[in-house]
Amino acid sequence: MKKKASTPEATNLPIEIRNALETISNFGNSLHNLDDGSSQALMRILARYGEILEKFNHINTGQQQNTGGQNLRVALLKNISLFQDLNSFDLVVISEKLEELHVDAGIDLLVQNQIAEGVFLIAEGDVEVLVNEELIAHRGHGACVGELSCLRGEAIAATVRTLTPSRVFRIEREEFLQTINKFPQLWTKLFAELTGRFNELNQRSSEILQHSLQGLIKITADGIITNEFSSQCVEYLDSNQLEGGYFPKIMFANDPYSLEGWDQIFSLIFDENIPMGFTEVVGLLPKETTFKHSSGKTRYYLLSYYPCYSPEKELVAIDIGIENITEEREAERKKEELETEKNILTKIYEDPESFMQTLQLGEDVLSKLAEWEYSLTRKIESSPEHLVNIEEDRDFPEMMRVLHTLKGMSGMFMLNTLQGIVHQLEDYLKTLQSNEKITAYQLSQISDQASKIKLEHQYAHSLLDNMSQELRIRLTGTVFSQEEFNLLKDTIHAGHITKIQELISKLEKVPIRRLVRSWPDEIKRLSTQLGKKIRFSIEGDNLLVHKSIVEKLSGPLVHIMRNCVDHGIESFEMRQAAGKPKFGRIAANMYRKGNSDFVFQVSDDGNGLDMEKIIEKARNNEMIDQYLVTSYIDKDEPWRLLFMQGFSTAETVTDVSGRGVGLDAVQTAISELNGTIQVSSELGSGTVFSFTIPFEI
Repeated sequence: MKKKASTPEATNLPIEIRNALETISNFGNSLHNLDDGSSQALMRILARYGEILEKFNHINTGQQQNTGGQNLRVALLKNISLFQDLNSFDLVVISEKLEELHVDAGIDLLVQNQIAEGVFLIAEGDVEVLVNEELIAHRGHGACVGELSCLRGEAIAATVRTLTPSRVFRIEREEFLQTINKFPQLWTKLFAELTGRFNELNQRSSEILQHSLQGLIKITADGIITNEFSSQCVEYLDSNQLEGGYFPKIMFANDPYSLEGWDQIFSLIFDENIPMGFTEVVGLLPKETTFKHSSGKTRYYLLSYYPCYSPEKELVAIDIGIENITEEREAERKKEELETEKNILTKIYEDPESFMQTLQLGEDVLSKLAEWEYSLTRKIESSPEHLVNIEEDRDFPEMMRVLHTLKGMSGMFMLNTLQGIVHQLEDYLKTLQSNEKITAYQLSQISDQASKIKLEHQYAHSLLDNMSQELRIRLTGTVFSQEEFNLLKDTIHAGHITKIQELISKLEKVPIRRLVRSWPDEIKRLSTQLGKKIRFSIEGDNLLVHKSIVEKLSGPLVHIMRNCVDHGIESFEMRQAAGKPKFGRIAANMYRKGNSDFVFQVSDDGNGLDMEKIIEKARNNEMIDQYLVTSYIDKDEPWRLLFMQGFSTAETVTDVSGRGVGLDAVQTAISELNGTIQVSSELGSGTVFSFTIPFEI
């Protein structure tokens, strides 16, 4: 019996299918001439081709319900450039070889340096192509990967990893090779596709190797992040939604200065009218930035910029390398801290007594702040409006004086953080003074600053642990030499009370030059900060005075020295214009006056005091007592205006001077020692501050 292949009735089949059906039908009619074995073998072949044609017919007409998977395979093959030249029948044949897989995100379909066991066709989802774990490209629907390795039998040049849950189709390596051999027309297309792919991989791979960075991200001319970024960038920038984001807003979220710089420069890179090359323009972009990570830690990133050109050699995008240099910066910061602490300790050993006075002053400031805060709290609570007029508070001037003195003393020992916090608190208190009223909230702000001062004071106090026990004992007590101890012992045994008193009194005295022991370094530091050139000298006798005098004057007299540096000595240019030596001069002079007093002088050869300007400023300052202003002017002592609380000749407030409380602190200290002040000055020539103080207090 003759068996005839079924012929579909549909007339809309492609011509090649209709011809194939007719050939099968004709061939089947001639099988009766063959022996039974050959006839049965050929019948099986014809039946197989008939099944494939039937499947194609159903796909083509959409009449079969369970061909959705087959439809998807064929449609997918049609979208892949490698197979686009094949006819529909051939695509159905190849689709039969595809295995459908559902793959989670983060799964490697192909692994770099391994031979591919098959070819993958991406139907749904996204994959990333990585060389040495750095992003080379993204691939999505219609992508075909693994062909080169299967064809050449060599290791894969890149890893292909699913970026999202994906639906892929896999064809085994042997099946793929058989398909290529069965359809010779694929060879030309395959080599053209793979050559382009290979060149792209080589180019991007070479860029990665050139960059040698931990993270790489590609952005458009508008600063928008493309879908090309390394997985490391997701962690660095703390986001898994980078694509489509505005790069500078993400990278510089905690660095407004860098963000501003970026906005001003980046667009110039793509401006053909700018007569600058790529390297010159990107050299103006931020090279390093800080980033606040969700872990709570601040990271430091180093940025590098590389051009991305189109085939036409047009600049179309920028590759940005991101390198995490947090460990290096932290190590540098730690090294700087250790170096700073070493320098602080050196200054402490040079002038341990003044450092101890600074610590004591810090304790006094904290105590006064606590008492002042408590007093203000009580006043605010008892006030109907819950407000206090700070101008009427009697403790406010003293608070400003001790703070200003602490700032000066801490600066001398490079306690820069403490100095900065005190300066901020001064700023805040000055603002409150201008507003006159203080609220509970504002008081809490003062309390917060006081807490910061306390922490820094504790750090300063901890530095004593680095001193030898012998030095700590000497600083905190009275130390006798062996000769002094033996003399005191003999005098006690002899019962000479007057001599005992004289010996003890002598042991309580210290050289007056201790007042200026730390001045040379501080003058050098301040003059460098202010861009001035100053020389300092010490003149006169090294008199012995009661150590309480030195303790009382050490802090306040620093204000005189700082004012001489800041206000007294002119700039280098001004001195040159006036025909003066380029180096300004500040001198400290100490000498005896009569039998009971000594004089301490600080002089400079600066611009001198402009008395008319001082009087004008005092007249216009409503915060100071105008009755006293008139009194000082009438007595021809306008220089006394300088020592009034709240008065300053500075045009601006700096961390050096300008508060109007420094000389007021000097006035208070000298008065408490029953001393007197005299100031002489000649405009254009300099100023001399003279303080006469009794030897005994």
